[in-house]
Amino acid sequence: MKLLMLVCLSLVLCAQPYASERHASKIAPNGETTVSAAFGKTKLVAVFHTSTVEISTDDKTPRFAQCTYSRVPCSLTGQIKIFVDGTDILVPGAAYADLGDISTAEFSTKEGFFVLTITGGDASESYLARLVFNKNRLLERRLYSGEDPDHVLEVSHFYKTPALN
Repeated sequence: MKLLMLVCLSLVLCAQPYASERHASKIAPNGETTVSAAFGKTKLVAVFHTSTVEISTDDKTPRFAQCTYSRVPCSLTGQIKIFVDGTDILVPGAAYADLGDISTAEFSTKEGFFVLTITGGDASESYLARLVFNKNRLLERRLYSGEDPDHVLEVSHFYKTPALN
């Protein structure tokens, strides 16, 4: 009995550091969800606007390209806004237009850049999207399969172009 209690206590203690390192926020399937984080003196905020649509898993032809058909009703992403220290960073629709059924989002840093990691879908339809940005603009989006988050499937680059006169 004592051995069983020690094993259970060890499992709980080992799981705690992993759980405390994760700061993923759940994204509401309908409405507005705000995710925030601070890295040093820099404050990051992402605002997700989502809405739900009724679908059927029996649909022969998918009616909404964003839907992964892993969740009923489907959650569509209408907009994602990112703020760095209160300044709005342009996030083109192409960075999120195909991201449906979002589950969670979290901020991190890597090699001097900020990363907003978004997860969505389920099982074979799961995905991970990483929006990489600096204090001024969105630089790229990397898309991964949720079943293989180590190998990128698609990379989109975003460039700042001069305004047309």
